[in-house]
Amino acid sequence: LGTFANPIYHADGNYPKIVRERVDNVSRQEGYLQSRLPVLSPPEIEYIQGTFDFLGLNIYTTYLVKDAKEETSEKSSLKKDMRVQLYQDEKWPKSNSDWLRVVPYGVRKVLKWIKDKYDDPDIIITENGFSDKGEINDINRIRYYQKYLSSLLEAIHEDQVSVKAFAAWSLIDNFEWNRGYRSVRTQLHEIGLTFRKFFREVQLTERHRREREEWARKRRNWDRKWNIVIFVDESHLVCTTILDE
Repeated sequence: LGTFANPIYHADGNYPKIVRERVDNVSRQEGYLQSRLPVLSPPEIEYIQGTFDFLGLNIYTTYLVKDAKEETSEKSSLKKDMRVQLYQDEKWPKSNSDWLRVVPYGVRKVLKWIKDKYDDPDIIITENGFSDKGEINDINRIRYYQKYLSSLLEAIHEDQVSVKAFAAWSLIDNFEWNRGYRSVRTQLHEIGLTFRKFFREVQLTERHRREREEWARKRRNWDRKWNIVIFVDESHLVCTTILDE
């Protein structure tokens, strides 16, 4: 995040010092005459710094990191530059994407980090969502949003992070790059593009009816942690209900 954000949002107007030093050193080891990371001139820094209206952030999951061995290969790579191993806790709940596990506390931590690092810019959550196999009764998606929005509220109300809007990914069937409609189901509403027609009537089985009735019964018995949720200012309103099981 800092590699892209620092030149725009940080008071120094340049790449993070640790990134600068690391890429410079690795570039020399690889035999380059100059660093692979461009050196920003003072006019470039002045031109880029502060050129923003808000910070847009896609948030889905969280990774942990640990130290990794220095690679001796002459081939350049982001992994080699970072020299860390990314991993996720096996106990974290899974989605239908191997990289996406449910880690709500990561939302609050990264938002607080942005606030402290970049002097509290306005933030818009431009993407947040959960992939499943296209279940009609998508209880895991409901729980994902419940927990992530709760963590987002804690960042807003307790950490005073300036979040201006939130966008769920995705509203309807999502064409996922070269994987099409069938592989990654993140939609809140499926309109049937998976089956090559725009609209279809969903016939609920008796099992689905019972599951929905059970879900409704549980929901009525829950205490509401917050009744209404995120209202940020007069020009942006994001509203939902957060339920705490």
